[in-house]
Amino acid sequence: MALLKRARPSPLAELMSTGRDDLDSGSLVRALARSVVHIPMPGANPEQIPRIVTGDSPPLYIVTDDDGRHAFVFSTARRLVDAFGDGVGGASIPFSTLTLGWPEDVDLVLDPGTTDALEVPLELIRHVLLEMAGVPTGTSVRPSPGDRPRVPSPELQQLMGATREAARSLPEVRALWRAETFADVPSPRPVLDLHVDLDDTSVQRRQDVLQALALVAADVEPRPLRLTASVLGSPCSDAELASAIMALDEPFYRRT
Repeated sequence: MALLKRARPSPLAELMSTGRDDLDSGSLVRALARSVVHIPMPGANPEQIPRIVTGDSPPLYIVTDDDGRHAFVFSTARRLVDAFGDGVGGASIPFSTLTLGWPEDVDLVLDPGTTDALEVPLELIRHVLLEMAGVPTGTSVRPSPGDRPRVPSPELQQLMGATREAARSLPEVRALWRAETFADVPSPRPVLDLHVDLDDTSVQRRQDVLQALALVAADVEPRPLRLTASVLGSPCSDAELASAIMALDEPFYRRT
C-alpha cells in the first residue's frame, strides 16, 4: 500500500485556523510573505483545485462598497469554495507575487464570508513588501531574555527626526523613546528599539500607529528595528524590556 504524504498547510492557513483572537500583526506579515493564497475568479471555468498562476498580471478580485475598495483573498481553497460555491473558478498564487502590483487604494480582506474574516489595512501590506525585501522592522524582531538596552552612540538622528515628525500627526502618541539593545546570548547583536507610549485606544488602532511608525522608520534606518508599546505608561507586551527602555533616558518626543 502506497502512503501519501499530506501537504502541510501554508503559514497563513495555519495562522487563520487559530482564530482572530490569537492574531498579531507581526505573525500575519510573516505568514503572508511566505504563503500561497487563493483568489476567486468567477468568470473562469470551475476546477476542483484552483490553478496556479504566476504571470505578470495576476488576478485580483476587488469589491467596491461605501467603505472603499477591498481585495478578497482566501487562506485555503476550501474556504474560497465555501464562500463562493462549488461552481466558482479560482487561482492559487504566492501572496508575495500579488503585492508587486497591488493597487494603492485597495485594502485586503482575508477569508471573507467566514467567521474569521479579517480586514487588513494597506499599511500592513507595505510591511509584507518590507519583509519580502529582507528589511527587518518591528514585525520581525523579538526580544530575547538577555536583552540589555542602552542609549545609542552615536545618536539615531534620522530615526528620531522621522518618527518625531510622524508622531505629531498621530494624536494617540504621548511619547517616544529610543534605545540600542544587545542580547547576551548567543552573541552580542545590536537591535534598535523604538518605544511608544499611547493614549488608551483600541488594539486595532494601536497596531495601526505602530505600523505607521515602523514604515517611517524603515525609510531612514536599515538596521533591525523593534517597536514596543505602553498605554498610559503601562507596557502592553514585553513588559520588562519596555520598562527598561522607558527608565533609560528622557523621551526624545513628548506630546505637548
